[in-house]
Amino acid sequence: MHDHPGHPRGGGLFLGGILVLAGTAMLLSHLGLLGGYGVWDFWPLILVLAGLFRLFRSRTTTGRLWGVMLLGGGSLAQLHILDVIQLEWKLVWPAGLILLGLLVLVSSLFGKRRKLEPVSTDMLDIKVMFGGRQERIDSREFVGGEIACTMGGCELDLREAQMKESSATLGIRAVMGGVEIYVPRDWSVSVKGTSFMGAFEDKTRPTKRDGPLLIIEGSTLMGGVEIRN
Repeated sequence: MHDHPGHPRGGGLFLGGILVLAGTAMLLSHLGLLGGYGVWDFWPLILVLAGLFRLFRSRTTTGRLWGVMLLGGGSLAQLHILDVIQLEWKLVWPAGLILLGLLVLVSSLFGKRRKLEPVSTDMLDIKVMFGGRQERIDSREFVGGEIACTMGGCELDLREAQMKESSATLGIRAVMGGVEIYVPRDWSVSVKGTSFMGAFEDKTRPTKRDGPLLIIEGSTLMGGVEIRN
C-alpha cells in the first residue's frame, strides 16, 4: 500500500480525532477535572495526534520521521505547559528548524518515487497535511480545482491533461509547504497569488501564445509554488 496522506478516509480519521480531543477537554473543563488548566493549555495534543496518525499510517521512512518529529515536539510542549519539564524556547525553536531541515533533506535525497498511474479527474480537490502527495492527471475536460498544502509537499503532473474551455483556474494555499506543477508545453500560465516569506515561480516556456491558459490563484505562507513545463 502506498503512503497517500490525502486520502479522504485519512483526513476523516484525523479530523475525528481532533473533535474527540476537543470535546473531551471541554467536558473535563466543565466538570472541573483539569486541575486549574484551561482547554487551550492542551493544544500540543493536536501535534501528538498528528504524529501518531503519521507514524501508524505511513508506509515510507519519510512519513514515519514526520510522525516521530510531531509526536516528540507535541509531547515536549505539553509537558512544558504542565510544568513537568522546563524548556528554553530560545533553544528549542532553532533545534526544531534543524530537525525540519534534516527531514526535508532526507526526503529529497532518499525518498522513493513511485510510478504514478494517471487519474481522469476534471476538478481537483487535493489536501495535504504533514506529508507528501503526487498526482498525474490525464483528464480530457480539466477545469481546475483547489490544492491545500500544510507542512508537506504536492507534485501535480498535468502534462497529459486537456482543458474543457480555453482557460482553467487552480487555487493554491501553501503553508510551510511546497507545490510543484508540470503543465503541457502549449499551455500558458498566469499567476495571481500572494506570498509572505514564500514565492510563486513560473518557469514555463510555452510554445503557443494563444494556447490554453492556466490561472494560478491563492497564497503562500513560508512556502512555495513552482510551475514547469
